[in-house]
Amino acid sequence: MEEALLLIEEEVINDIAPIIEEDPGTAEYLAEFQRNYRTQEYKFLLWLDREYSPKRVLYPGSGSDIIPMIAFGRKRVVHTSLDDYLENDSIYLPLLGEAEKAIADNIKLPFQDVSFQVIFLSAYPVNLIERQMDELLRVLDNDGLLVLTNSTLIDERVNLDILKHKADRLEVPEEYQKQGEAELEFIVFRKY
Repeated sequence: MEEALLLIEEEVINDIAPIIEEDPGTAEYLAEFQRNYRTQEYKFLLWLDREYSPKRVLYPGSGSDIIPMIAFGRKRVVHTSLDDYLENDSIYLPLLGEAEKAIADNIKLPFQDVSFQVIFLSAYPVNLIERQMDELLRVLDNDGLLVLTNSTLIDERVNLDILKHKADRLEVPEEYQKQGEAELEFIVFRKY
């Protein structure tokens, strides 16, 4: 756990680096928020690993977030990204180091059906969820888990009706929900 906390702190420092000199007050607030967010994410993912022991985890649109790799191990997490980054976007896949990475459009993933036991969507662009849900469910195992964060669902326009006849919502223990300043919440569905 101590090593994980050091890695989380490195992530927080990277998050605030662009603004620390320009706006130290905002940087301090952002650091505390990100520290809480990433620590809660890590603790939840450890719980998920203990309870469900996924062999492979898909993390579409992961950015340079390494927390799932810390929790599950580098060999079990697959990151996807588009290869034609938008102007001013960070090119982040190389920042992940030794990890399985795929240049892929999440509307047409280069994986076989039922290839993953967990799909983790965190801070994922709202406008993409509905368009990509069929494809994400295609590569998710039967009994696999689709994990969303409230940062993904913050926009009420997200329509999860596609899950009505394909997945059940699972309860997450309270100690992993809305703890601290970030109030991070995990919404978990099991595909059937």
